[in-house]
Amino acid sequence: MILMVSVSMIAGGTLKFRAFPKIEGNVIEARFLFPQGTPLSRTAEMVAEAGRALQIINRELTPAQPGGQALVQNVNVQFNRNVDAYENGPHIATLTADLLGTEQRTIGVDEILKSWRLAVGSPPDVIGLKFTKPVIGPAGRAIDIRLRGSDLAALKSASLDLRAWLGAYEGVADLSDDLRPGKPELQLRLREGATALGLNAQMIATQLRAAFFGKTAAEIQLGPEAYEVDVRLAQSDKNSLGDLEYFSVTGGGGAQIPLGEVPIWSGAGVSPGSTASTASAH
Repeated sequence: MILMVSVSMIAGGTLKFRAFPKIEGNVIEARFLFPQGTPLSRTAEMVAEAGRALQIINRELTPAQPGGQALVQNVNVQFNRNVDAYENGPHIATLTADLLGTEQRTIGVDEILKSWRLAVGSPPDVIGLKFTKPVIGPAGRAIDIRLRGSDLAALKSASLDLRAWLGAYEGVADLSDDLRPGKPELQLRLREGATALGLNAQMIATQLRAAFFGKTAAEIQLGPEAYEVDVRLAQSDKNSLGDLEYFSVTGGGGAQIPLGEVPIWSGAGVSPGSTASTASAH
């Protein structure tokens, strides 16, 4: 009888019930996404700027909290993590802040996120910057629209137009799309007669990879520990496309040949891959 009465109270509306109620949380996040190839130093710089903006908000709102307790209790930064990006690398990061408990603070999470978003602004080189709160339970994106087509340029244009249209509505923020370019690729095609110098595409690609990415030259065993000795160009010698033109490749007879004299440069861009007669440097 007690069970029947309990169920009838819920079914009749006497006892209000919500399966997944909206609960005010105590954690906020800023999720950063830069273009692929962005150095870690730039990601760290942007994360630091967002952290400083949050500290300014903390100083402004802390006096209004009970007992003058700090609104922001802890701040944690995780590089190579962004649950919205579905990729890894030094170009993504997440800044997490623990707030004063819901039962104590005098301001809601949404107001804090709005102030934080306005303080950071919209950096031009960030392709995805989202200020949010972690959600527990079967939740999804508030707005989720899928566009389909065979022309990537047209899809990107439609996506930007759609984002601009949705962003015009009050309360809509942190819009993004997942149609993002990959790392830039420079394709080189050998000039006619280059094979007479004892060169082929495979040799150039191998030497470029060893110089820019690195190659293990030796392995040293010191007691139980093994150390690999990797050899590569210094950072200052591989930080621009101009360094490629002055890079020398070794021909079949041991001659040093400037790379700028060997291939025909087909330009930088995003490419799905390379053929057997093309040397590609990512």
